[in-house]
Amino acid sequence: MKPYLDTSTARLELLEELLYLWEPIYPSLADFLQALSGKGEGDFLEIGPFSGGVAKEMAKRGFKVAVLAQEEVLGILKSYLAKGGRQTLFYQWQGGDLPLLDGCFDLVFCRGAFFFINEAFLREVERILSPGGMALIGGGYGPFAPEEVLKAIAWRSKELNLALGKRYLSPGELRAMLERAGLSKFKLIEEGGLWVLLQKEGKGESVGIKEALGLGPKEVISLVGGGGKTTLMFTLAKELAREGKKVLTTTTTKIYEPSKEEVPGVLLGEDPQGLIEEVQKGLEERPWVVVAKKRTEEGKLLGIEPGLVERLFKLVDYVIVEADGSKGRPIKVHGESEPVVPECTTLFVVLVGADGISKPLSPDWIFRYEKAKEILAIGEGDRLTVENLLALFSSQRGLLKGKPPQARVVVFINKVDGPSELGLARELSQLLEKRGYRVILGRAFFNKSVVELWGT
Repeated sequence: MKPYLDTSTARLELLEELLYLWEPIYPSLADFLQALSGKGEGDFLEIGPFSGGVAKEMAKRGFKVAVLAQEEVLGILKSYLAKGGRQTLFYQWQGGDLPLLDGCFDLVFCRGAFFFINEAFLREVERILSPGGMALIGGGYGPFAPEEVLKAIAWRSKELNLALGKRYLSPGELRAMLERAGLSKFKLIEEGGLWVLLQKEGKGESVGIKEALGLGPKEVISLVGGGGKTTLMFTLAKELAREGKKVLTTTTTKIYEPSKEEVPGVLLGEDPQGLIEEVQKGLEERPWVVVAKKRTEEGKLLGIEPGLVERLFKLVDYVIVEADGSKGRPIKVHGESEPVVPECTTLFVVLVGADGISKPLSPDWIFRYEKAKEILAIGEGDRLTVENLLALFSSQRGLLKGKPPQARVVVFINKVDGPSELGLARELSQLLEKRGYRVILGRAFFNKSVVELWGT
């Protein structure tokens, strides 16, 4: 597949106008998707240059959302979706195979597909669907769009699509394309446009993070290392809370304050006893509380003292602690006063970003890279090989620094989103497994967070 749409500056302006013009349509398209799929939650992907609006609507409805589009289009989409207040992942795609794992999304949506659709694209969409998943690909307003809304935007929408070079397919041409692609589990829908509904047989089952970590009935879990700790903390907390467990999430450093949509509420207190009493009250109303000392001027939550964690642990089944910061970099080397790990920690989880493996040693990919240069004895710009990363687990100044003697260790390799990341993560996992580590390959942002398990 070649890059699928000319994205000159003039055409980007047309795409942006279309994105906002269609805003009244996106809720009805989301209704259409949910009516067909019967899904009220899951992992959702929107593909193509006309993405953004339905992704924003599905995020409001509780789905974990990602968008895949050309690099030039992603700038527009990031700005648009930032206004939605909910986290979205963005993947770049310039044509060819989709840079995503097999079976990784429950729902896939692509409108404006007739600009670039072909047999290879259809096979790729079917490949990334999870068992029991559904994709809706095509073009049109959908059958639920209000008539008054259609009248208001139809003429300008047609002008913009023609200016972008819209390509038309008949139902017969689309059916023939699907048959050439070797797809048999499909249905054409001609109501509200022309759409193809793809479904993958099977039942969508996956290992949860709790099982992957090997959690016991009561644990203090400290998260250290590269980026993704806050996301993993909240994803695990939601999973445990859904099981009816009492959960407390906190930090001993600083984290950005989560939105109201992400967490059930934040409890703040500089007086330890007063905070304990607030936690007791909060747990009477809900199974999960987020705790911090106070808000900082920079909009972050300042963490509690590590000694307070043991007292709070008496109130809950699980405490999850973000015990250091990494400024979003996938690889982290600890500073002199890091990490700040509570002594009562029972499980020490080290995060490594798969997107940092085999990248050049630089501040872009590793936090405190000067210390990494000292530990690894490599120069700036040298590749961070899997052997280099293994060495960070061996050094006393490395990734296991601060681990209490009694704590078990699990390595979580995050952002294993595509085949290239999976290959590199497996190479590192093989080496870690030989050293006796339990390793999780995962995508902490999504509901289906666990990709593979290595080790005991």
